[in-house]
Amino acid sequence: MFLHIGRFTKQVKEAYKNYRLDIGNINDGLLISSGHWLTWIKNQHVSNEIKAVVMLLAGTLPKPGEMFTVEKDKQDPQYKIVDDYFYRYISRTDLYLKLVVTPVMLTEMHDIRMIQGPDRQMYGINQEFLDMVDKEEIDFDAGEGTPTGPCFTGDINQGIYWYNDFGMVMILPILTKKIEIPAVLSLLKFGEDGKIDKNYFSGAVKEALRDFRGYDDSAETDYPTEAAVDDAAGGDCGSSEDREPNTMPEADDTEGTE
Repeated sequence: MFLHIGRFTKQVKEAYKNYRLDIGNINDGLLISSGHWLTWIKNQHVSNEIKAVVMLLAGTLPKPGEMFTVEKDKQDPQYKIVDDYFYRYISRTDLYLKLVVTPVMLTEMHDIRMIQGPDRQMYGINQEFLDMVDKEEIDFDAGEGTPTGPCFTGDINQGIYWYNDFGMVMILPILTKKIEIPAVLSLLKFGEDGKIDKNYFSGAVKEALRDFRGYDDSAETDYPTEAAVDDAAGGDCGSSEDREPNTMPEADDTEGTE
């Protein structure tokens, strides 16, 4: 699946050590959640490496319908009823809006990658979580397709999603203390290749940019891109009617809250 196993394993172990992990077997798939990110993989596509890290931390794999919590300070898995919001997360059919991963990264407690919505609004995402999404890991030989995403519902607090017919990854956004930077960046429009679309420059923005050394709005400037931009860019988001069958689990009518 489109998960970098090494980086994913690191995040799983860090969540186990510093917080907790929720692990369950629901809707015929293995769910792993840290509270900041969530993965769901169809059971037949769960790799031995992922099973091994679950066994290492929990000592067991969840049976169908089971969910438990594991954390460093508790020796045994704590079995629990599956919270409604987990079904909501893995059963989304309203991921209509595409997000663009930009080359802009802020350094605070965590490296925060800036992503842009269709209204040019800027959001932050933990770079280490984003690095788990890796198109180089797609198992084309097994019939896995390129993931769709990053997508969201229009409410960024519902999460940022990538998904295909093997499974899905959801990452919650992170806030930046440098609130003025997203405000300025929202005046710009980033294309999916990470380059700034100068057709969206307003006169005021151009005037401001001319104050910076080296900016020439008449030149064909090649704005920097990074591998993370390409790695995180998947297929177009669209209505549920546009998707291939079984790319997501059946929608659940439950509307629980976290």
